[in-house]
Amino acid sequence: RYNWRSRSFIYIVNYESARADLDELKRWEKCHKDYLLICDEAHALKNPQAKQTQAVMDLRPKFSIFMTGTPISTWPEDIWSTANKTCPGILGPSIYHFQSKFAKKGGFKGKAITGYKNLDEIKYRLARISIRRRRQDIMFDLSIYQDREGEVKGKQKKAYNEIRDQLYTELMQDGELTTVDVGHHLVKTLRLYQITSGFLSAKAGEATWFDNGWKIRELDSFISDYLADVGKIVIWSRFVPPIYYLADRYAEHGAVYIKGGMGEEADEAMYRFQRDRSEEHTSELQSHSFISYAVFCLKKKRNI
Repeated sequence: RYNWRSRSFIYIVNYESARADLDELKRWEKCHKDYLLICDEAHALKNPQAKQTQAVMDLRPKFSIFMTGTPISTWPEDIWSTANKTCPGILGPSIYHFQSKFAKKGGFKGKAITGYKNLDEIKYRLARISIRRRRQDIMFDLSIYQDREGEVKGKQKKAYNEIRDQLYTELMQDGELTTVDVGHHLVKTLRLYQITSGFLSAKAGEATWFDNGWKIRELDSFISDYLADVGKIVIWSRFVPPIYYLADRYAEHGAVYIKGGMGEEADEAMYRFQRDRSEEHTSELQSHSFISYAVFCLKKKRNI
């Protein structure tokens, strides 16, 4: 009650609180008649019989905006409640009117919904009051970071545990560390980083890869889900071997890479990534280019 009566320009309320505090919310509304109602995850309001849907729809804002990535979760009538709140009657004055116009009836006593009709009419009406934003339109918000976790298994896990245990034992046994000892331990630490990236490198430019490493699986999944929408993807790596490996793995997507010491070749690779749309790099994902970039003084927080 104190929060509702406090002076604020923006009030953030979840649907459960709106339902539980509806009486207090209605009292607040009497003093704030010309307000804007914004509902995120609006597909949660698809059922007009649900209490939380009724609580939100019972409000009387001057303007309403409903946002969702899945406006229709299961059936076309999922969109009726939010559409009707935004523009009353646009899909019919009631859910029953909507069903009589757009649903096919049959089954028991001819009352069961067996299909739908006039779906283009629904799209036409909703186009007047809705805006669709796709990934390729908005790209990514660079301020958003998403952490992903995975589990090492099989030979990868065995190699990690062996080097980790060796390093731990040596650190516990060493009394005074010499410069040589520190360097030796740092090499083992570097090996642990490499194993979690899915490979082990015996010497520069060469690496042995573990089968089915989780980071590679995550990359495969990410590229499959997003590349077609965003058009380009940049992968940053702390190590050089993954650069060669990933460039070969994603060659069908027009992959190019740059790393230290490439000189003019790096400029050419960057140009291809930024500009080129030739048939040479056409793939199943419609000529989307892809770049893998290795730097040795990496300032990014996460590595492959």
